[in-house]
Amino acid sequence: MNINKWYKSKDKFLFWLVVIGIALRIIFFMSNFIIGDVHIDESMLFANALSIVNNCTDLLGNKFPVYFPTWFIGGQSPLGTYLSAFAVKLFGNSLFVLRLPALIVGCIGLVCSAKLSDLLFLKKEFKYAFVGLSAVSPWMIFSSCYVLDCNYMGYNLIFGILMLAKGQKQNKRLYYVLLFVMLLLLYCICSDCSCIFSYYILDFIC
Repeated sequence: MNINKWYKSKDKFLFWLVVIGIALRIIFFMSNFIIGDVHIDESMLFANALSIVNNCTDLLGNKFPVYFPTWFIGGQSPLGTYLSAFAVKLFGNSLFVLRLPALIVGCIGLVCSAKLSDLLFLKKEFKYAFVGLSAVSPWMIFSSCYVLDCNYMGYNLIFGILMLAKGQKQNKRLYYVLLFVMLLLLYCICSDCSCIFSYYILDFIC
């Protein structure tokens, strides 16, 4: 999406809804550092991410993990852990960096929601309602602040539906390929069979 072209279009209200939504995400993201709390599942995700960066294994010493151990009998899917490990590899170890992928994905997800509204609805009122709810949705805001593995699922669905809608409208195979990628990433969230995904991410990190 061309942001400059979008802003200069007649529908500036939609643009400012997205700006407000992104601002809310950044404000809540930064306020969590003042509060200083870390979710219990989030702490295990971070521990596994740092273990990946430092040892190329999970906390139990497993190489190429596709399902991460947590508290006693629990477990976490790989996407959130690998994204945090990827961020630490690029920018260093800090709570800000570990949570940064969630904020980035949350902001991109809001922009994609706005683009999706253009493809799904003809009336402006429906577009405004769709994007407005996305901008102020408590779940979407807080999923941009805390790194829980399941928080990425909603955004993968948004990205996938957007690719499907654009593929049907423009009849380009590229969008269907991107849809397949989004479904693969969604599969990495829901399943413990994401071997290919973990292999290539670990190849970069290690």
